[in-house]
Amino acid sequence: MKRCQLRLRKRPRRQLPVGPNEVNKMPKGRSLIIKLDELGELVAPISVMGPYKSSIGVVVRENVPIRYKYWNAKDKTCVVPDSVKEICWGKLKEKFIFPEGSEALARRRALFLMGNSFRYFKFTLNKHVKNKTEPDWENLANQQLFWEEFVMYKMSEESQANSTTNS
Repeated sequence: MKRCQLRLRKRPRRQLPVGPNEVNKMPKGRSLIIKLDELGELVAPISVMGPYKSSIGVVVRENVPIRYKYWNAKDKTCVVPDSVKEICWGKLKEKFIFPEGSEALARRRALFLMGNSFRYFKFTLNKHVKNKTEPDWENLANQQLFWEEFVMYKMSEESQANSTTNS
C-alpha cells in the first residue's frame, strides 16, 4: 500500500504596502467596528483591523510630540499629558464608529495601543540618532520642531544608562 504524501507549501508572505521610506496614512471616510473582545481589541469586521491599527500609529505620530519620554509613568515628569491622549482618542473616533456601550473599553485598549505605538515610533527615530541621520521630514513635519531636543536626550548619560538597563 502506497502512502500519499502531502506536500505543504508555505505561502509567500504578502508584501506590505508600506516601504521603508513610506508611512501609513489615515483611511478615508469612517469605518464601523461591529465587535470588540473582552480586552477591547477589535474582532469584527476583519477588514477594519489593519486600517484601525495603522490609524493608531498615524494619530500618535501626528499628535504626540517626541519631546515626551514616556506614555505612562508613575513619575509624571516628561509623560504625555492626558489632554494630548484625549486629542488622539478624539482623532481615532473621527475615523471609527465603536459598538454602542463599548466606548470606554475601546478607549482603554486604544490608549494602550497608542502607548506601544509611541514607544515604537521613538525606537524608530532613535535609529536615526544612532546613524547620525535625520528622518524624512515631509511626513513628520510636526515633529521636526522637537528633533534637536530628542537627539540631545538620546545622547545624554541618562538615556544611555536607560538603554543599558533595558537591553
